[in-house]
Amino acid sequence: MGLHEILPRGAGQNRAKLRKDIEEYQTSYAIDFDDTDIDIFIARRPDGLAFDKVKKICVFLEYTRAMDTNEDWAEKKVQEKNDRYSSHLGFINHLSYWEKSGWKASQTNFTTGVRGSLHTNQFLTRLESLRVKNKYTREVI
Repeated sequence: MGLHEILPRGAGQNRAKLRKDIEEYQTSYAIDFDDTDIDIFIARRPDGLAFDKVKKICVFLEYTRAMDTNEDWAEKKVQEKNDRYSSHLGFINHLSYWEKSGWKASQTNFTTGVRGSLHTNQFLTRLESLRVKNKYTREVI
C-alpha cells in the first residue's frame, strides 16, 4: 500500500496536503525534487506494514529473496532496502515530530537467499523486534 492508498478515495484535500507536506520535508532537508519525484515517492510501497496503535509505532516490512552467491549478499540487500525507504521513514518521523503525534516509523527486513540461505539469528531477532517470540515460528513459516 503506497501513501496514496492510505488516504480515502476522493480525499483531494488530504492528497494536496500530503504533497505539500512532502515538499516541505524535502525542502527543509535540501533534497532536490520535482513533481515526478513526489509522484514516485507517494506511489512507492513496502511489502508490508505493521502498526502498534498503543505504542504509536509503524514498521515497514520488506521481504526479499536475494542471489546468495557472494558472502555479503544479505548485507547488500538489506542496505539496498534501507536506502529505498529511508526518505519515507524520515518523512513520517519528521511529520510526526512537527505535528506532535508521537508516532515513530522504522523498517524491518527479512532476507533469504534464492538457494535457501538464511541468517537464522538475524531472522529470529527481526521477528522478535515485531514481538513474535515463539522459537518454533521459523518451522511454522
